[in-house]
Amino acid sequence: MDKAFKLPLYAQIMLLAGYGASIEIMQDALPYRQASLGDFFADFAGAASYFLIRVIFTPRKKNPYG
Repeated sequence: MDKAFKLPLYAQIMLLAGYGASIEIMQDALPYRQASLGDFFADFAGAASYFLIRVIFTPRKKNPYG
């Protein structure tokens, strides 16, 4: 998502958290599945860890003045 859309980081995380929440709501509507707050937190942690790893491993641009 971060390569396809030029959205601020907080907006991307909120969209992914909303997606995870909607999946949990849909799972709760199915008779053979159940929603779980733990699954939602796992979805959110997965999205947040992607952005954290991206920040850590993205090379910094060199300052042309320094």
